[in-house]
Amino acid sequence: MIDIVQIDPRDEAAFDEWFGVLEATDFERWPDGPGWQRHERLAMARNEEGPEIHRCLAARHPDGRVIGIGDLETYRHENAHLARLDVRVLPAERRRGVGTSIVNAAGDMAREEGRREL
Repeated sequence: MIDIVQIDPRDEAAFDEWFGVLEATDFERWPDGPGWQRHERLAMARNEEGPEIHRCLAARHPDGRVIGIGDLETYRHENAHLARLDVRVLPAERRRGVGTSIVNAAGDMAREEGRREL
């Protein structure tokens, strides 16, 4: 069973696991590009005053490894009906329901906030 948790971006180890999946999938998509930098994503996740809220979701394998991630983005001031989601799953773990589990958990979180569109 895959466990989906929201990580605290102030927990360096948890954030590094989350970012590791982002980095791996960025490299897969754009092998010659720089991809996201850790300090950029950390700043986004920790920002408590900007227009967006980024929630870092981690899909944990039963053995504890993070095998997929989600970035659930909602807006503080506009588009109160909307949530955006970026889902990433490590290549070896695809086609096993990991992405679907992330989407379902993110959808639940968004609905709990009154978001109607994901």
